[in-house]
Amino acid sequence: MSEASRGSPVRRLRRAAGAFFVVLAFAQVAPGPVGAQTTDTQQELDQAREQLEDLRRDFRQAKARVDQIRAAIQSLTNQISQVTTHIEALDLAKVEAEGGIERSRDKAEELQGTLNDRARDVYIRGPAGVVELLLDADSLNDLADRFSFLDALTRKDAGVAEGLVVQRQELVELRGSLQEYRAE
Repeated sequence: MSEASRGSPVRRLRRAAGAFFVVLAFAQVAPGPVGAQTTDTQQELDQAREQLEDLRRDFRQAKARVDQIRAAIQSLTNQISQVTTHIEALDLAKVEAEGGIERSRDKAEELQGTLNDRARDVYIRGPAGVVELLLDADSLNDLADRFSFLDALTRKDAGVAEGLVVQRQELVELRGSLQEYRAE
């Protein structure tokens, strides 16, 4: 007989116990020869004990299987919790990367505007503007000051250009990170 057709271990235990009590009841009331009745009753009693032991074994196996399933459920629950935490962290990193991209883009546009203004100014004034600035100096100190001013402007322009390169590189890196977060 298959496991499924015999019912649950608890039902089988109840049936075996019921059968055991019915056998006991008939053994006390049934007429007939005492020797034959004792042998039949003893056989039925042994059979009921075997069934009871089978039921106990089945119950222990079912209980062990339930414990295994509970452990698997707990493991899955832990994994789901870890994945959920990871997804939340990725969502936060994605939002931060998007904000960083926006800030970097704004800064790059600002630096590009400053650099464009300086280039336009140099183009309009031409190289003669720089020479005139230096030649209009009234004294050596004035010449040194004007030269220092031009040097500072040149360094500032170089700094703006370098800042623009850095902002563009940061923008590329942030976009790459955002792509990774989306893929993950």
